Amino acid sequence: MSTSPRPAPSSLWALLPLLIAAVCLTVYVATAAPGLTWAHDGADGGDLIAGCESGGVPHPSGYPTYCLLARAWARLAPWNLARRYTLFSALAAAMSAGLIGDLARRLWRRAGGGAGREALLIGAACGLIWGLGPALWSLAVITEVYALHALFAVLLLWRVWTLHEDSPRRAWLALGLVAGLGLGNHLTLALLLPGLLLWLWPLLTRRRALAALGGLALGLCSYLYLPLAARGNPSVAWGDPGTWAGFWWLVSGQMYRGYVMATPLAHWPVRLADLAGRAMQQFTLPGLALVLLGIESSVRRAPLRQRWAGALLVGLPALYALGYNTSDSHVYLLPVWMLCAVAQVPGAMAASRALAGLRRLRRLVPVTLLAVALWLGITGYGVQDLSDDRTAEDWLQAVATGTPEGALVITGEDGQTFALDYWQWAQGERRDLVVVDGELWAYLWYRRQFGVRHPDVDLPLEGSLEQVVAVGLARGPVYLATRRPALEAGYDVRAAGVLWELRAVPQ
Repeated sequence: MSTSPRPAPSSLWALLPLLIAAVCLTVYVATAAPGLTWAHDGADGGDLIAGCESGGVPHPSGYPTYCLLARAWARLAPWNLARRYTLFSALAAAMSAGLIGDLARRLWRRAGGGAGREALLIGAACGLIWGLGPALWSLAVITEVYALHALFAVLLLWRVWTLHEDSPRRAWLALGLVAGLGLGNHLTLALLLPGLLLWLWPLLTRRRALAALGGLALGLCSYLYLPLAARGNPSVAWGDPGTWAGFWWLVSGQMYRGYVMATPLAHWPVRLADLAGRAMQQFTLPGLALVLLGIESSVRRAPLRQRWAGALLVGLPALYALGYNTSDSHVYLLPVWMLCAVAQVPGAMAASRALAGLRRLRRLVPVTLLAVALWLGITGYGVQDLSDDRTAEDWLQAVATGTPEGALVITGEDGQTFALDYWQWAQGERRDLVVVDGELWAYLWYRRQFGVRHPDVDLPLEGSLEQVVAVGLARGPVYLATRRPALEAGYDVRAAGVLWELRAVPQ
């Protein structure tokens, strides 16, 4: 009697990515923020929405691919404006989970695991572990560019894996297009390219390389959005992408360069310990054991070129995340967790081979992975659930009810600045408020943007922030969203709800 696994119905193979994506999307929709949120390091959401809705340019690097896709989605989707953009993140994250599941079952089959139900279980488990892990789930329920970044990273890996010796040139064109569009969403996708290039090197021919470069150039055309958008003088327009110098300042993220590889050496042990802790949270102990087993098995079996390619794929994003000196640098670990999710497949294969003579125990391998996915879903629900989060929306309402018409509000934190930008230039609420970001006032492009927003407000655009306050007090009330001791000197400061009001001291 044959003991080979029965092949799974072809319909299940085709439906597997859709089923995984549907499960993840259902969970994301149930736990997504109902409106604008600051949770999960999501302060940038207000700026992204305002930039998209005003037809403008959000903060560096401008994220043109995100602007084009998210704005198109927002035109089609129901719900309130902020939730539309949040659910765009949910959709992108769910699609990436479906692709990971499809990639995992392909890898299992190529490794000799067959096309039976075991392959479906392995694929489903790996896709759900990726989708319900805290790294992706936390980004799927807020407005940010990183869920789309994850989708492009997974799509790039999936596209590379499906290439073979007789791949047509259009497949290489598609590979380049995915890379170009992904770089138009987030430039850190470039960290994956050296490893993938080394991996594909034996398959490259002149024609294939030209096809891939053509696709890359076509995808990078998304950056034309930035100067074109800036020509319309939108109310949200970072930098001056209409000039070459301004375009480069924006796209290269010049104002954030000081964070790159700036983590002090004394902090690296803490960062490495945090990385280990996040790995445990992401996969749990059984899943992490299979990841490590998969890495060991792959390194032992792979040729030297593929070992170096794997080291680059994991090492460059990890090094960048560890060296980027901000509190939310962990988001740059997404490609690392993506590759670890896939590494569970060779780990599961190695475990299955070790238990080849023990059929019942061998069946525990896919069951263990499914149990990990279920555990992540159960334990993560309460942590990731933002369905009742209204902190940012309540703050905006408090500002609305606590400020008179025409008041000057000086902000100092991204969350507050971007929330007010969303409120005024995406929602069209309280545009009478004169909002000045105290940190951005030093930039010439920001003062020009202020002139576009408030052409009838006479503030000293060439003056210091102190001069802005002095002129502002002469025309009406002035409020601080964040205390600024240097700016408060010589004024009477009084709490005014969620703000602080500056008043001139009587002589």
